[in-house]
Amino acid sequence: MILRDRMPWRRAVSLGALCTSLAGCGRGEATLTLIEGSSGLGGAEYPRPRAAPEFTLASTAGTMQSFTSVRDGKVALLFFGYTSCPDVCPTHFAKIARVMSTWSANERARIRVVFISVDPDRDSLPAIRAWLSNFDSTFVGLGGTREQIAHVLTAYRLPPPTFTRDSTSGFVDVGHSANVLVVTPDGMLRLAYPFSTSTETWERDLPILARAVWRAPTDSAAGRSARR
Repeated sequence: MILRDRMPWRRAVSLGALCTSLAGCGRGEATLTLIEGSSGLGGAEYPRPRAAPEFTLASTAGTMQSFTSVRDGKVALLFFGYTSCPDVCPTHFAKIARVMSTWSANERARIRVVFISVDPDRDSLPAIRAWLSNFDSTFVGLGGTREQIAHVLTAYRLPPPTFTRDSTSGFVDVGHSANVLVVTPDGMLRLAYPFSTSTETWERDLPILARAVWRAPTDSAAGRSARR
């Protein structure tokens, strides 16, 4: 598996204050305002958040859906992979599903988990739906032609997939980005969570992401940050 995460990033600061305001990162209904560049979340932050590129692909529900309609004003966890993936894809989705399985229906509705297959020749829409349902039936599956997927990957500044066939087993390994991308309710692409993200990090971060309201840093906040 080729793991290529070609995104500029920076690590954020301590989560102590965030956990306190969310009652230990639990399920309180408090809304937390996070300042760009100082969230303290475990994902890598884009130094310059940008509007998530729009696209329309076929969904496993049998309709064409735009990314805006899929997000529906919620936090979106966007991942590009393939259903035959032996490690990265199932590991990410198992961890996220494990965390969300303990949430109420109302809490789960705040997050949209979106999977886009980069292997359309083998991943039919029914195959994508069956694979996702192994983790969570509410996870959204999208597919398209190679050309359509390539267009979306380019828009998100991700590398194209690579296909390598093992001469002995015949298994086709697909190289793809290992990042889960986070698009916040304001439609901004802000964070990326790598393959190494632990279940504990998802347990801590997902409730924060579900309730957070993001804003640009004020002059005073930027000044305080610069003096640290």
